[in-house]
Amino acid sequence: MAKFIKHLVAIVPAAYWDVANQLSSAQGWGPDSYSVPLSADGSEPATHYGLAAPVTEAFFETMQEQGAASQEVAAVLSQIHMSTVDVGSEVPRAHFLRASADLGLKQVFKDIKS
Repeated sequence: MAKFIKHLVAIVPAAYWDVANQLSSAQGWGPDSYSVPLSADGSEPATHYGLAAPVTEAFFETMQEQGAASQEVAAVLSQIHMSTVDVGSEVPRAHFLRASADLGLKQVFKDIKS
């Protein structure tokens, strides 16, 4: 079994959301990996989307290979802000909040009416 070595937070501008999800799906993460909506003040509409996941060394190798194979993929990868920490060195939620704040972003919460 592959060993998770890093915790990844990846944040992509909304304009690249579909393509970024396609890339993450190719990694085996599913079609809607970038599922956390973000904006500057936490209100809709979301300007960015984020994901958080533990990753293996192979993840980084695959990302480099995908970027080298296609200029389109390389262009999308250049728009994704990635923050990594060693697994276990920071609570994942705290890592996500810090990485979002570093970009001036807050999570968008939808108003739920009963």
